[in-house]
Amino acid sequence: MINKIQVIISLIFIFLLLMSCPTVKGGGQEKPPVINYTGCLLSINKIGSGSVSRSPDREYYTTGTNVTLKALPDPGYAFDRWEGDLNATINQANIFMNTNKTVNVLFVESTATYSLDINITGSGTVTKDIDQTEYLTGTTVKLTAIPSDGFVFDHWEGDVSGTSEETAINVSTNNKSVTAVFLALYNLDVEINSDGSGDIIISPLQNEYKEGTQVKISALPKPGYAFNSWSGDLTGSTNPVTITINSNKNITANFDVSSAMFALNTSITGPGSINRDPDHVEYLTGTTVKITANPDSGCMFDHWEGDLSGSENPVNVVKKILLRYLSVPEGIFPERL
Repeated sequence: MINKIQVIISLIFIFLLLMSCPTVKGGGQEKPPVINYTGCLLSINKIGSGSVSRSPDREYYTTGTNVTLKALPDPGYAFDRWEGDLNATINQANIFMNTNKTVNVLFVESTATYSLDINITGSGTVTKDIDQTEYLTGTTVKLTAIPSDGFVFDHWEGDVSGTSEETAINVSTNNKSVTAVFLALYNLDVEINSDGSGDIIISPLQNEYKEGTQVKISALPKPGYAFNSWSGDLTGSTNPVTITINSNKNITANFDVSSAMFALNTSITGPGSINRDPDHVEYLTGTTVKITANPDSGCMFDHWEGDLSGSENPVNVVKKILLRYLSVPEGIFPERL
């Protein structure tokens, strides 16, 4: 009797011990639950020799997804057609996923050969990892663009596209033509006339510029000077000015001594004040004035009006402005308008 009781107690103890232990798999972590994905399955069967790329590249798709399929035959084979849930005779086609679908791609043997013509715009060369006059249909050729000194590779045109210096093309169905576009690199030098005083801002600021790049140049006179004109490879007095780089450029910004004085008139809307640094009634031309908007308690600065726009605070300015405040209950700060 005692032995039966001991056996029963032992069995109960083992059962409780098993119930208290989680199922583990590697590293003592609980085994994650199995999640059944209910998207649309796209199955592709290949007949012949070749491969298929899909974009987006996944096995299951959300209902309503358009998938682009591209057939890539191996050398000695040609794409023939799509069958199953996609019927087409072009090697790149789209399929709409609204249920599970199966597509068959047929590749057939072929002894056809095609040419691959390489053209150059600008100055540079293109290398081919398989350098032949003609290629067996389905051959994939890797192309590498190498710019000459003073040039940079920009993009591909023709039967390939993109901006990477390396690309690949599958020579199939017809002769191929590819153009590598190289652009010249130019320098931009902007100086200040010897008896002038000011600063030059160039955007974007680079050591060299690709042909066709647009560059904005701004001339900022020092106090007591005024911008007069541009000379060299740029004429006129527009400031700032935007130029197109199509050759090496040497430009001079001409500043003249000026004793002209200008007023900086400010006003406010809403409770607050403005600080000006330096604080004068009039300013010598070219003087940069830092203005700061100081809202009263319960208010926040909103934006500038008049000859200045935006919401930067403080800000450097030399023209008339109107300051606007937005009154709000204390502790509530709405977004800027």
